[in-house]
Amino acid sequence: MALTTSAVLIPIGFSLGFEYLGIGDGLVGVRYGGEVFAISPDVYDVWWQVRHHGAAADLRAWMNREDIDAAVLTDLVKAGLVVEVDERGLDVFLSRHKLLPMGIGTGRDDPESSLYAIRDGSMEPLARIDEASYYLWSMSDGSRPLEDVCDMVASGTGLPYRALSEAAVTVVQEFLALNLAALDLA
Repeated sequence: MALTTSAVLIPIGFSLGFEYLGIGDGLVGVRYGGEVFAISPDVYDVWWQVRHHGAAADLRAWMNREDIDAAVLTDLVKAGLVVEVDERGLDVFLSRHKLLPMGIGTGRDDPESSLYAIRDGSMEPLARIDEASYYLWSMSDGSRPLEDVCDMVASGTGLPYRALSEAAVTVVQEFLALNLAALDLA
């Protein structure tokens, strides 16, 4: 698989776990759009690992390990469970996908801090992130594409839309790596 220099790989969908509703013995369910894909544990492992190795340089190092099958990654891209995003495909990506935040946003921990907190159900911090990232996360409710969310955040913060939309791909990748969100079709 030939990745562009600035490409980011982003997994799309939700993990539903092993043997989800009888999809098959030993298979893992991944929901994407309105469908549930039944994939083998080996394929699932590659899909899951993309969450933690989506930046192009890190991904190349990860793929160069002997135990990574590049054909599996190519098949995931063909199936739509992994999307390669670069500056040429940014607008299409933002218009076709929606962010589904996970966790509880509690705003600033401290009035003196510039960081905003996202917590789990027991109110333990999952992450502390900057204001623009927090607004991108908190204004995403799964009902609108990332393109619209970036527009709302740009309007509310005064940040230029293009700069925000370009940064959104990296921010989304960080959200996925920290399990703060999932992506689905808009």
